[in-house]
Amino acid sequence: MGCCLSLGNAALLYDACEKGKVALARVLLDNGAEVDRACEDGRTPLYIACQQGHVDVARLLLERGAVVDSSALCEGDTVEAKYRGRRYYPGKISRDCGEGKYDIAYDDGDRERGVEARLIRKLLLSPLYIACKNGHVDAVRLLLDNGAEVDRADKDGATPLYIACQQGHVDVARLLLERGTVLDEHGSSALYEGAAVEVRYRGRERYYPGKISRNCGEGKYDIAYDDGDRERGVEARLIRKLSLSPLYIACKNGHVDAARLLLDIGAEVNWANKNGHTPLFVACEHGHIDAARLLLEKGAEKKRASKNGETPLWIACQKGHFAVATLLLDNGAAVDRANKNGRTPLSIAKQNCHSYIVGLLEEHLYPLLAAAKTGDVDAMARLLDGGAEINQATENGTTPLWTACENGHVDAARMLLDKGAEIDRANDEGSTPLDIAKRRQHHALVALLEHHLARARPRLQRQQSDVQCSICLEPYSDRAWTKCNHSFCRECITRVCRTNPPANRAPCPFCRQPVLLREIKRRPYEY
Repeated sequence: MGCCLSLGNAALLYDACEKGKVALARVLLDNGAEVDRACEDGRTPLYIACQQGHVDVARLLLERGAVVDSSALCEGDTVEAKYRGRRYYPGKISRDCGEGKYDIAYDDGDRERGVEARLIRKLLLSPLYIACKNGHVDAVRLLLDNGAEVDRADKDGATPLYIACQQGHVDVARLLLERGTVLDEHGSSALYEGAAVEVRYRGRERYYPGKISRNCGEGKYDIAYDDGDRERGVEARLIRKLSLSPLYIACKNGHVDAARLLLDIGAEVNWANKNGHTPLFVACEHGHIDAARLLLEKGAEKKRASKNGETPLWIACQKGHFAVATLLLDNGAAVDRANKNGRTPLSIAKQNCHSYIVGLLEEHLYPLLAAAKTGDVDAMARLLDGGAEINQATENGTTPLWTACENGHVDAARMLLDKGAEIDRANDEGSTPLDIAKRRQHHALVALLEHHLARARPRLQRQQSDVQCSICLEPYSDRAWTKCNHSFCRECITRVCRTNPPANRAPCPFCRQPVLLREIKRRPYEY
């Protein structure tokens, strides 16, 4: 009967804590309800009260002896234990054997006796952690006033400050910092007991995973390695924390005020995780332009690439974040930097069909072409006077002249032609400026181009004759010159002349002057 009453009181206490019923909680505690009794999922009454932000209930529980942070192992605790000293598996402590050993009942039904405490890690449900997560600043203050550890991390290494910044609770983050949360030089919580780390075992080159079991002082720490080994007095320089950066997570979720708070107290703006992703990278990845702008103002490296060679601009273009890409380009981001697979921001934007970003990138990569596209002759003049390459082509061979003709800009095309643009240069599909002008029925442009082509034809023919025979349209084979100093393959011009026996003469394919077979030479005529 007493056991049933105890269970009933426990359930009622959980309900009272969840709903903020202070009077009921007091009555239950007065009648024997256990203040620290956890329910099946591991939550204690104090955890439940802090989860809901019921400060008065939490204060009552603390007055009645509730434990703020309990790292001690007890029967019934939800834990992870290294089965036979190997990998961690979830379970519960079924019995305290004494002398630091415990029996474990694993969730998969297996059991193990006499497991050493160093092979067990408690899945702690921290009242402070949940209060920070839910933004209950008064509950956080109460817990800290009652001795809660301000830097106590969960099994994944997330501290109260990290979780507050993840959720964007600036007041909570500010309170934690006021109460002594320490940031290391990278803006993460400094080394502390229980922190997940990697350590150079016995000073060797390779790092091994483990946890800090004790702070020895003077920059030295005892390490409990995940493989069961232990090492004492390891210097801090041999330890690297598997850190979760509060600044990184704040920027990932777009919490600008939290990010500003962290930067103002010295968080490292260019901190990077194991993949080389910085706060700026992750802000750009998720399209948080205000966070990205703040980071740039604070000196974030806009050209810094991840281990895969991806820059903040690259990831913004891949994800289609136009405003972020514009911000980065306006701040001098490298527009053509490729990742390790050779993909540029432009190519990845095209692959993902982000047409607005493609246009934005081409405007920065090919400013003259962009001006020609809109017919802005003043901008074109400034660019050309500044040394812009008049025939610079895009990845598919499109030139400024071709673009001007495509869009019907006569004045732009005339300027380019007058400045020496290649009139017959085709794109990768073989389309010339004249071809596209005809296709779009820009009649004034067709007339302009044909006029310039007529003037340029002799020059074009000479240029062509410098590289290939104009009869067979192949590279020269045994090059020969006529008396009018035009060159052809010897066999080709000989065949043309022999079509008119017995004189063996024919008009030159270029200038129509008579060509005699006997006058063909292997070098130009000198006059």
